[in-house]
Amino acid sequence: MLGIQHTLVLPYLENLCAHDETVVRERAVSSITKLLDLYADNDINNYIIPLIIRLASNEANFTCRVSATLLMCNVYPRAGPNKEKIRQYLIYYP
Repeated sequence: MLGIQHTLVLPYLENLCAHDETVVRERAVSSITKLLDLYADNDINNYIIPLIIRLASNEANFTCRVSATLLMCNVYPRAGPNKEKIRQYLIYYP
């Protein structure tokens, strides 16, 4: 189960995923990826998938989509019924 400390840090990491500086963005993605081991599949569907969709649907900031793609690679095997949903945003961008 996801602890309160993990839910508090996600919005900050999401903001860093949108950063223009490559090193900052990669570290934010890396931090989220490391936290994935602590999450149950239900937590991934409730917190991480919406985060990826928000990043992927940000038309104004290409770096958000880069981060979303990097996160998708790690989350996709555990996405369950949301696989098609995230694939839609990252491959067939609406």
